[in-house]
Amino acid sequence: MSNNKRLVSRFDLLLYSLLRRLGVADRSFLFCGSVSRIAEASASLPVRHIIRELSQEDISALGNCNHDFESDAFRSLDSTRFRCFTLAQEKRITAYAWVGLGNIPASHNSNGHEWTGLPIYLDAETAYLFAAFVAPANRGQRLYQILLSQIASRLRDEGIKRIALTTDLKNSSAIKAVQRMGFVLYGETKFTAVAGWRRANYSVATNFLPSRLGKYVGDH
Repeated sequence: MSNNKRLVSRFDLLLYSLLRRLGVADRSFLFCGSVSRIAEASASLPVRHIIRELSQEDISALGNCNHDFESDAFRSLDSTRFRCFTLAQEKRITAYAWVGLGNIPASHNSNGHEWTGLPIYLDAETAYLFAAFVAPANRGQRLYQILLSQIASRLRDEGIKRIALTTDLKNSSAIKAVQRMGFVLYGETKFTAVAGWRRANYSVATNFLPSRLGKYVGDH
């Protein structure tokens, strides 16, 4: 699939918002990128911003960055396969993101409703980035791009070759950021459930193999 700069029209946004008001809906883009290219996209950190990996015992600190962060949803993750990276300025966390390897549970690829959970099964050379967040006071500084670049640099040194992620159709800032970093659009998934009617659609490029997507939890 081509990395089309304009993925979302105004009509798409209006229709998606309407479907989410009437029932349950998810429309997400699947992106994948080379860690080497991502690492070079924004290698330098702003002054006083430091990247570090957070231990499972310390993840409650993310609540200082995101007041809606629910640590219980992450404590059960296998710490050998799931890691959290943060950016901090003067010891205050300004951005964070999680990285997973292997099978990614549906609960960590969802727009908030259990039916929209979509599991991902990764090959050994691909990592999945999820639950990324930038503190409201630090938005507009491209910290998301900088954090991904620093994560990619570390993963490259560990033998990982690709990073995959999914982005909701409404998250225009994240879509623009990953396109700037050289991520390529690999597919699109849709799920809608309104008044007892359900429909799911999966469109994923064959070169995403041997990694693959599962099915929405709500897809019968």
